[in-house]
Amino acid sequence: MKILPQQVIGCSDHLIDLGTFCHSDRIIWDNLQFELSKTGWTGFLGKSGIGKTTLLRCLAGLEVAQPLPLKDHKVALLAQNGNLLPWTTVLKNVVIGGILRGEKPNEKQALNLLIQVGLGAYADYYPMQLSMGMRQRVALARTLYEQADLILLDEPFTALDTKIKYELYELTQTLLAEKMVVIVTHDPLEALTLCERIYLFKGLPTTLVPFELSQSPQKAPLSVARIGNSPDLNRLMETILCD
Repeated sequence: MKILPQQVIGCSDHLIDLGTFCHSDRIIWDNLQFELSKTGWTGFLGKSGIGKTTLLRCLAGLEVAQPLPLKDHKVALLAQNGNLLPWTTVLKNVVIGGILRGEKPNEKQALNLLIQVGLGAYADYYPMQLSMGMRQRVALARTLYEQADLILLDEPFTALDTKIKYELYELTQTLLAEKMVVIVTHDPLEALTLCERIYLFKGLPTTLVPFELSQSPQKAPLSVARIGNSPDLNRLMETILCD
């Protein structure tokens, strides 16, 4: 694998240039560029295997030994599988990043986050004792605990029921209001609910196509009814289905 990155900083946004990325002899993308809002949510949608997770890993600096595209930002990545440690408790999983950095863990803050994601009673449980959706919420609490500048979310709400999902939409947008958030999702309704800017992955090699929102960017989640009645939802669904 290789990536040839450069970063160009605009006045109000970050212009990210991820150059060319290859896997074996296949070009995944060539001269890939996009903008990220300095504060706000940017969503990426596309079919499986097109490079969405790879893009997050590149932003996190995990693909090769090189400077981060946003090297001055503290980064937190919530991977699809959550990556919880099975041999320690839920509470310790939330604070594990600080422990590994040699910091004294703030267990009070971690417990408060667990309470906010509905898992306060499970702090002393182990991941194997939790459902998939509960483990996903633990991983989200761990990501929020990091208080990073750049938050990378890879399908963070997929295992959750509808009610909990929308409660966590509101919670995460409140707690990450001043952060730069990037979310990868397959769900157009989720993208429209959360994001102020949306990109669609197209083709191989992959290109990014901005999706123009007809409504003003949202600083808080729209209601389900408003999103369901939005012309953007129909246009986004048609774009995805016709790809």
